[in-house]
Amino acid sequence: MTLSQAIEPDLRAILSETPQEARERCRRRLDLALPDTDNIALFGAGNTGREVLKRLRRAGVEPVAFIDDTPAKQGTVIDGLRVLGRQQAAETLKPDVTVLVTVLNPKLTFVQAQALLAETGLKTESFMLSSWLFPEECAGLCNVMPPEAVLREKDSILACDALWADAISRETFARQIAWRMSLDFTRLPAPRLDDIYFPKDLDINLSPNVFFVDAGAYDGDTLAQFLVHTRGAFEGAVCIEPDPENHARLEGRIADQGLGDRVTALNCGLGAKAGVLSFNATADMSAAFDAGGTVSMPVKRLADVMPAGQPAYAKFDIEGAEWDALNGSAEHVTANNPKLAVSVYHLPEDLWRLPLLMARLLPSRRIYLRAHGVDGTDVICYAV
Repeated sequence: MTLSQAIEPDLRAILSETPQEARERCRRRLDLALPDTDNIALFGAGNTGREVLKRLRRAGVEPVAFIDDTPAKQGTVIDGLRVLGRQQAAETLKPDVTVLVTVLNPKLTFVQAQALLAETGLKTESFMLSSWLFPEECAGLCNVMPPEAVLREKDSILACDALWADAISRETFARQIAWRMSLDFTRLPAPRLDDIYFPKDLDINLSPNVFFVDAGAYDGDTLAQFLVHTRGAFEGAVCIEPDPENHARLEGRIADQGLGDRVTALNCGLGAKAGVLSFNATADMSAAFDAGGTVSMPVKRLADVMPAGQPAYAKFDIEGAEWDALNGSAEHVTANNPKLAVSVYHLPEDLWRLPLLMARLLPSRRIYLRAHGVDGTDVICYAV
């Protein structure tokens, strides 16, 4: 049974290919999708598009243009690449141009962007295909890796599948794997956009003496959800946000809420050990630690910020640093048995290795998976 023939996700069937079969299938798909790497345009001249451009150039590929619907960007040059509107692109680019969609936005999914560009006659694919074509240059660009690389993780994937505490988790996991093996966006589960970190169908009951750790606090949006969920009945909270502009907005929100000494905002990151790392400050949700970052940022351990001996709920959305943050404070996590909500979509292997780590550190907790975002984003593993 091929991936396209599978109606219900069957994880073992999805993983039944040999690496050679997966390699050949991948090559056929790439030959059809990207027949000419000298004739590629990028739809979306934001942070993701600029990062894709950098990775493609690293692989020796020079796209012909950005395409962007933002009027202020049209007619400009960004990172040495001209920016066109959709209609202008359709009229001036070669007819056989392939447009890679570099937008990750719940307001414009890949399928929607594909239909939008098709209106002007432009053929589109997802930028995630570049992770199949150039796996080394595009490593870490998104949560996708070549199908044969997924198959090398088969034992770990099946071990992870045995963890799930309900049918929704099993189906969500199988659909995520099916999508990564095919890049068929119709295989993804329907996103639950309205209850991220506090899913209505899980037991996220928190006692009045709970301590909240918000790692990757952004501007305080999750803190606001926490306050609604607990009706303001909690012992304390620490909100960790390394990006300086995001942190300033976070502090403003805390002040506006009148939370007093109960909530502390830290301008730092979380990692395996305390220290200082290079950070790429973008003032949006893409801000992350990076060797070529714009600022130096202190890093703390989870054990340094989560008190011992009291109930805790810890949320992690830290752009791929989740493994280091949890594993670096493994004994502290096990000893204090917090409830967890952990992003497992930043790096390809996070989808299975982080749930396995959570189950090992918290053997008494039940493990769940929920998909809260579009196009493979905001996939959260819960230990409750």
